[in-house]
Amino acid sequence: MALCKEGRPFWLAGVLSPLPFWAVAREAGRAYAGAMKKQARRFILKQTRITTAACVLALSLCSFTPARAVEGGGVIVDAILVRPVCLAATAIGSALFVISLPVAAVSKSVKPAAHALVLRPARATFTRPLGDFEDLGYED
Repeated sequence: MALCKEGRPFWLAGVLSPLPFWAVAREAGRAYAGAMKKQARRFILKQTRITTAACVLALSLCSFTPARAVEGGGVIVDAILVRPVCLAATAIGSALFVISLPVAAVSKSVKPAAHALVLRPARATFTRPLGDFEDLGYED
């Protein structure tokens, strides 16, 4: 039960309080609003916990590329030199694909052009295991 400043119930505060009834009602409204804010905070916290748990579950169920044992020098060269070059090749290939798209659309060769100019460099950049250079020269 909500109590006023004097510690009495609000319905009795208007009778025995030196405050006018509208002041007591305003105080009761503030107490109710505070309780509603507390409930809203609890609800938001509960929703945040549920969302966090769902994200953690989704990430734990994702499949990852299996790790391969490679020598350390290859991994360093791949991370510092080869990946940035592949990323630049992806960006340049994407620009060239957009430029050549009208010609490729007329000749009905959009898919091979996209594969050669965008997909191969993107796969070499983002899906190839670190230190694995065998997939750089593949032909499909």
